[in-house]
Amino acid sequence: MQQSSQVCARPVLKRRSMRSGCRREQAGFTLMELMAVVVIIGVLSAVAVPSLRRFITKSRESEAPTNLAALARGARGYYNDEHMNLKTGVVSPPQFPPSSTSTNLNSGYATMPNITPCKEIVGSPRYLANPARWHANHTTEPWTNLKFAIATSHFFQYQYKASNSGKDAVYTVRAIADMDCDTSKSTFFFRGSIDLATGEIVTNSLIVSNQGE
Repeated sequence: MQQSSQVCARPVLKRRSMRSGCRREQAGFTLMELMAVVVIIGVLSAVAVPSLRRFITKSRESEAPTNLAALARGARGYYNDEHMNLKTGVVSPPQFPPSSTSTNLNSGYATMPNITPCKEIVGSPRYLANPARWHANHTTEPWTNLKFAIATSHFFQYQYKASNSGKDAVYTVRAIADMDCDTSKSTFFFRGSIDLATGEIVTNSLIVSNQGE
């Protein structure tokens, strides 16, 4: 008896390993592109830096109108109050706080701080906070009578001058700063006087000289 052997052939499966991936190409800036970026940054800086400086200067200068208005209120209050000569008992004619007795006169103006702008902090327009100096020598300086003092650091030097009495009384207040310490100063000022018809105190509009300097 003849045996027949049957061989079963097992199919061979070939596995292909598929590697999927992206070939990443390294890219960089060309010299022309870098030069273009540098030019753009330069243009933006040329436009932005002056604008930023003007914004900072303008924000600092906002101090002056506020404080000059406070000085005007002090001058008005003093004028409207009754003042008596303690030696004679005679009521003095209405007047603004006198400035001529100040020991810190600058071109006829009582001046505080009595330090040139940019000299208290060399190279900086800022004055240090020093409320005590506004009340020193209060019998000769006008600041106490004006009820005016600055308790914080500030950028402006303030000046005050008054003359005459009654309906001839006048006063002038000024604020002076040198924001970039180049000796060129900006000045804010106005003048108060008496309306001859009504007897009321009137002030002219704020005048600004060399703003932003």
